[in-house]
Amino acid sequence: MDLPRLGLVPHEKPGVAPAVLDQIAQLLAETPCQHCGRPPYQSDHSDPTVADLDRIDTTERRYWRQVDEAAKVREAAPPGPPQEKLEVARTTADQAQKAEERLLQQIKDAEERLSDPRAWLRPGQRMALSGQLTELRNALEAVQEQVTRAERRLRDLEQRRDRRRAHMARNQRALDAGLRAQEELDRRVDQLVHAYANLPVPPPWFSLGLGYPPKPEEYSAWLRLARAVVGYRRRYDIEHPLEPLGREVPPKDTPQYEHWRAAQR
Repeated sequence: MDLPRLGLVPHEKPGVAPAVLDQIAQLLAETPCQHCGRPPYQSDHSDPTVADLDRIDTTERRYWRQVDEAAKVREAAPPGPPQEKLEVARTTADQAQKAEERLLQQIKDAEERLSDPRAWLRPGQRMALSGQLTELRNALEAVQEQVTRAERRLRDLEQRRDRRRAHMARNQRALDAGLRAQEELDRRVDQLVHAYANLPVPPPWFSLGLGYPPKPEEYSAWLRLARAVVGYRRRYDIEHPLEPLGREVPPKDTPQYEHWRAAQR
């Protein structure tokens, strides 16, 4: 995000009615936390400065490390099959097995009829049964091959699923810690968005870069962007005063690049 080099913008911006600012402030105050749904905006201390809000304590850094560790666990997990593929494979195997069972029953019925001594008294019928039995036995080979393929496909998908599950189970502690850390970080980010918005003079990256205050009808989209940007700045120690995401574009194919792209949107 390239921004013009402008000075600080006073909170009472020309052309922005105080009523609009009050409306945005009210929306922020009433917006529930993105994770737990409770009102999140409780300032930890009165009248904070930009430096106070920008400061990242050791507890928060630990939270970010735990989130990163959980992300690495998920990235290192063997790929599991999509659930819909697994369901299709299971249905296909079940249908193939039932088709084999029906064919085996038809073969058994034909063999029993041919073994009946009375069949010798009806040569034409016996010949027809013999031909039918031959066709059934020939079809059985193809059906059994389908069963073998379907069962192998299902077994392969289930093994992939089980390997992923085993990996996640081995690392459950890190995953749980990452989830708890993310919940706390969501709460902190929401508090920070509100605190930056309530500063007499918000930092330029917030007021200019994020376009604060947003129009009331754009508030929901703006809040999603603000959350992503504040989280990105803190996660990756971005300190640029004007550029919300800093000037450097992260290397592609890295988690930071994906977070950078998400924060741009």
